Amino acid sequence: NHQEFLNGYCAIFRLAPSDHHHFCFIDDGTQSKVEIIEGDLHSVSPFALQNDVRVFDGNYREIALLDTVNFKKVMHVDVGALVVGLIHQSMPEGGKMERGSKKGYFEFGASSIVLLFEPDTVEFDQSILEYSQKGIESKIQMGETIGNSLVDQDLKKNSTLAIKIGARKNTKPQT
Repeated sequence: NHQEFLNGYCAIFRLAPSDHHHFCFIDDGTQSKVEIIEGDLHSVSPFALQNDVRVFDGNYREIALLDTVNFKKVMHVDVGALVVGLIHQSMPEGGKMERGSKKGYFEFGASSIVLLFEPDTVEFDQSILEYSQKGIESKIQMGETIGNSLVDQDLKKNSTLAIKIGARKNTKPQT
C-alpha cells in the first residue's frame, strides 16, 4: 500500500523484441529487496493494451522501491511479457545503487518497465506529455533525457531524468 504515489506520475516503457533488454538505475540511492508478484505472461503490445488485456496488474512482475537522491521515492516495476518469462536482477536483495548502473535484464522478448513517482518530484519533457495525451508512443534512446527533478535544488546532484532503455521517434501505437 504505497499511498505516496497517488496523484504522482506513472511512466511506462514498453520494450519490443528488437530493443536492448538491459535496464539501469535512474539515479543514485538505495534499492529495496525485490518483491516478486506471480502472474501470466500476456503480450505488452499496444494491441493487447487497447483490448483491455490486464498486462500491468496481471502479468508476472518484480517490484523494488528506489530511494533516490534526486527524485525521492520511485517504485520500479519490471513487467514480464509473452516469451520473456525471466527477469534477472543485479541486486535481488537490495542495496546501494548508482545512476546508470545495470539494474537487470529481461530474457528475449517483449517486456515493460513501469516507474511510479511521488507527486511534484518530476517534470517530463513537454513533447512526451503532448504525444502521450494523443496516444502516441515516444521511442526513447538509451541515455536520453526525458525530464527533470522538481526536488529542492539544494538536495539535487543531477537533476535530469535520463532513461537507460530502448531514436527518439514519436510513433502511433501499431496494432
